[in-house]
Amino acid sequence: MKSFIIGAAIFAAGVAFFLVFYEHPFFDSGPETSAVVEQPGEQVAQPPSVKYPVPQPQPPAQTESAVEPAPTEQEPGSLPEQNQTLEGHLAELIQQQNLFGLLQLDNLIQRFVVTIDSLPEKRVSQHLLPLKPPPGKFMVTGGRISPENSKRYGLYLQMIDTLGIDRAISLYVQFYDRFQAAYRELGYPQGHFNDRFVAVIDHLLATPATDTPLEVVQPLLVYKYADPDLEKLSAGQKMLLRIGAENRNRMESILRELRQRLTSLAETKPG
Repeated sequence: MKSFIIGAAIFAAGVAFFLVFYEHPFFDSGPETSAVVEQPGEQVAQPPSVKYPVPQPQPPAQTESAVEPAPTEQEPGSLPEQNQTLEGHLAELIQQQNLFGLLQLDNLIQRFVVTIDSLPEKRVSQHLLPLKPPPGKFMVTGGRISPENSKRYGLYLQMIDTLGIDRAISLYVQFYDRFQAAYRELGYPQGHFNDRFVAVIDHLLATPATDTPLEVVQPLLVYKYADPDLEKLSAGQKMLLRIGAENRNRMESILRELRQRLTSLAETKPG
């Protein structure tokens, strides 16, 4: 009986450790500088330099008659507060409800950052996407992705066109400190989200050219690409293939323009 109790206690402790680690895989309590002793001649690792800096937005100009707002008790700048502010901007810019309704508004900034960071990986969590899933079911005809399937993604491209690159970049710069904070909370305390964003775009643009429609197989419940080389691609590259040739060409054109803008933000006047 005693050995059973001891064994149960060890098992419970192991489960507790697993749950804590699984729930917070990127937990970082910050550097413990008091425990670090620099040895003579030892080189301290330098934080990575910023490849593509993002300028600080200029505050709006105030007129002489402008009245300063009354101080509030809440400290501005929290992620939830900034998320709500970003939602308001997007609601003004995307006034068509069928397009605005595609956004997952809760924790939108965090969702966006997590998804961008995950696109080069094998899987992207469907529960953390910043956009709702496309309507309808994935369509296959004769063992190939149906050309009709591409119509399911039309609203997303329409939303991008409605927002526009200029306004999207303006919002990105305005709220960049929140994107950066969300990125560092993922476990990159010295990382720079804009640099990561550009690297992910490069990864997506490196998606191999393929003939369409693409062959797929369904060994169990989920479809897979019949070509093993395509099945080995990242989640982001598979998404780019799945939306159809015409949509892919449009998306790649958007990505190229977006990359050009993200890599030259420091050369433009902030505002």
